[in-house]
Amino acid sequence: MRYTCAFLFLLLCNTAKPQIAEKTNEVSQYNFDRKYTVAQLRTDFRFLRDTLAHKHPRLYEYTSKIRFNKFLDSLYLLIDREMTEREFQFFLLPVIGMVHCSHTKLLPSQYLLDHINEYCTAPPVRAYFTARKAYITDNFTADTTIKPGAELVSVNGIATTEITKNFMARMTQEGRNTTFIYNRMNAAVWPKNGLYGFFPGIGDYPTIDSYTVSYINPGSKTVATTRLAAMRYDDYPPVLESARKKKIDFRIADKTGIMTIASFSVPYPEFHNFIDSVFATLKTQKIANLVIDLRGNLGGIPEETVELLAHLLKSPFIYFREGNGYDDYKKPTDIAQNRFDGRVYFLVDGGCRSSTGHFLAMARYHKIGTMIGEESCGSFSCNDNGRPYTLPNTRLIFQCPGSTYTVATTGIKRGNGIVPDYIITPGVDDIVKGKDTVLNFALHLIH
Repeated sequence: MRYTCAFLFLLLCNTAKPQIAEKTNEVSQYNFDRKYTVAQLRTDFRFLRDTLAHKHPRLYEYTSKIRFNKFLDSLYLLIDREMTEREFQFFLLPVIGMVHCSHTKLLPSQYLLDHINEYCTAPPVRAYFTARKAYITDNFTADTTIKPGAELVSVNGIATTEITKNFMARMTQEGRNTTFIYNRMNAAVWPKNGLYGFFPGIGDYPTIDSYTVSYINPGSKTVATTRLAAMRYDDYPPVLESARKKKIDFRIADKTGIMTIASFSVPYPEFHNFIDSVFATLKTQKIANLVIDLRGNLGGIPEETVELLAHLLKSPFIYFREGNGYDDYKKPTDIAQNRFDGRVYFLVDGGCRSSTGHFLAMARYHKIGTMIGEESCGSFSCNDNGRPYTLPNTRLIFQCPGSTYTVATTGIKRGNGIVPDYIITPGVDDIVKGKDTVLNFALHLIH
């Protein structure tokens, strides 16, 4: 179900009596179903194309200029009908996918981002996508016919293979690595980007009132079909879980320190105090093994990755080799007095992006720690320092990086993430049962 929400704005004008003008201004109402003309959509397309060409620092790194422009030319000609904002976003997302840069994004309009709960619905299930199949790990309805771990065959008549194909073509990523796409698909929520549930796997999902789900229950060979009502975002468990998740945490289990850093965007001085406290505890309690869980850490600010590295490396280090600003990090950074000199284990996955990729590249280059999990999204170099550009008609927000940041490493291949020492990918049974196979593997190595 969609709810119409009106917003008022005051139009500034040059009149002798501005107070009267304010009273007589027209009320502007956001219309989720508004159709934009072909001329308006083509204007927005040209704006996006020109901005990409003039602002992106490495636009043709993975797709040649000739191939990229040929694709854009063909896509432009397909703008031959009116579309809504959300339809046009789905239409344009393959452009973002071809850039292969996780900091290049196309977001809904700011108004829709701010009021997405009022306009869009969420799917009543959570799916776990693998390279070959998808599975239903959570059913958020009272319907008991779908068993946990059931294979997802189709949604509203769209085969799972087609949904995956749409994700692959439309999701932002880093280089040729696809672990980030699967990570975001399986997270089922990326609030700041307006990506929830099956979007961009299913283009019209935000307006769906019900989902017709075809599935095969565990132990069965028969395809069954059931219809489930869509959910409001306010009630969508992945959204609620994301809001509750701690950015930083630390505990000691079996004489092993387990530190979780889900983001490198923790407000100062909270992160600094956290790091000081953790490493002081490790020293006073003589902890010999430290697990650092970075799974799902989409990045943040270099001040926090540098501070963590200073507590792990044995000698002063240079962090940045290239990038606007941060000149102090292009000079040697001293190590911390209470640095950890025991064994370190990093838990990583496809969600490790941006500054987290930088951190992992530095850890690999300086040979600190054993990495366990999946190939990361980010690595030693990425584009950032961008700004948002608003498409003139649909008001879609195009986030375009402005420069490149590269950390001081050598010998790491561009275009891939950091491949862990032990590749451990959770199976659907592990997900359903809530087993943390990656952490369990690390603890097994230690003990």
